[in-house]
Amino acid sequence: MAEDQKIDKSNPMYYLAGWRGVAAILIFMIHYRLKKYNLPSVLGYTGTHSFFLLSAYFVSVGLFKKFEDKNINAWKTFKDFVLKRILKILPVYYLYIFVMLLIALVLMLVFKLDAAQVDTFRELKQFGIGLFTYTYNFREVYNLFVLHKYIPESPTTYPHLWYISFDLQLCIIIFLFIAFVRDRALLLKISVAGAIAMVIFRFIAWQYLLSIPGDDLSREYIFEKIPLMQLDTVFYGFILCLYDFKKSKKLFIALIFAAVLCYGWAFYRAYLISIDTGELLRTTIREDIYVIPFYGIQVIDSTVAFFIFILFACIINFPEKFKLLLHPVLMRTGALSLSMYIFQFLFILIGMFLVAGILRKFLPGVIADVIGLFSFLVMDYFFAGIIFKFFERPIHKLMDRKIFKKENK
Repeated sequence: MAEDQKIDKSNPMYYLAGWRGVAAILIFMIHYRLKKYNLPSVLGYTGTHSFFLLSAYFVSVGLFKKFEDKNINAWKTFKDFVLKRILKILPVYYLYIFVMLLIALVLMLVFKLDAAQVDTFRELKQFGIGLFTYTYNFREVYNLFVLHKYIPESPTTYPHLWYISFDLQLCIIIFLFIAFVRDRALLLKISVAGAIAMVIFRFIAWQYLLSIPGDDLSREYIFEKIPLMQLDTVFYGFILCLYDFKKSKKLFIALIFAAVLCYGWAFYRAYLISIDTGELLRTTIREDIYVIPFYGIQVIDSTVAFFIFILFACIINFPEKFKLLLHPVLMRTGALSLSMYIFQFLFILIGMFLVAGILRKFLPGVIADVIGLFSFLVMDYFFAGIIFKFFERPIHKLMDRKIFKKENK
């Protein structure tokens, strides 16, 4: 949908595509660090879990259609599926990696720095194999189980690329479920049971991780970044595909309940931690290190995932109630979200230090921050559009013509 095309207002898929834009904006706003005030971390979890479930749902819909053919060659379909997923993200993913390498090389030469002093080279030396093999999300597994300590990520180079690895692995898990559990009624039962079991599993997994010598930040990131810990989004994706909600308006009552459970718990925990530590509420509700206490990480993933699931059920069954999601900016942001996500830190730096930093000398800090944030979003949006038009789309067309030519006949 980065190209102009007619929108079918009766098709909920378009509304979910619009929500992709909302989720992307939430993530970008969380990653942008305001000087004095900041947004609750639960909004970041809302954005990431939205992308988890969007992948689970859209991929499941396509695969269920493929596997309606009982004579389908599962192994060939799997190879084509994985190849397409990799090739879809490969151009912009590797472009960003090498752009950051080029910037780092220039900085090293200009300021006469050693490679060990440059974040980009240091990160590649330590975890480069994960970046190039789509296993970068296992960075903290290595930190906890091998090093027993957290190695800080460079905040402006590759930390966000864990999601690219995560998404590919999640899609492979989805494929395996659908390929091996052909009975849809059975898969629905497994999904309902699995979504419930994940709530309990997270508590068991956390207790197990506590038995491993190491730090809590690595443990928290393992929860966030490993598909095994986010399997409920896979199950929720299957349920959305397989269960007929019969357009029940009780979904909206469930949505209110899920929202109160999700955001109410996040704010209540932050309040308790603020009382316990003496820190300001605006700090305890935002910083990652405060997500853990008072059953934080075990609960927040489950409550956010449940909220997004109910929200998607409402959108799919009552798309007419979510007309705002068809706004052209949201639709296009959703379509460009991959490039915007990958290149975001280049423009976050400009927004934070160049725009907001300068404006702070003339304007109140909050206003300067808002303008800096808006500038970052606009620059990232238009840059992603250029990347898509002149880089991604031509390469994707070439791949379709040369690699998948049999399918395009």
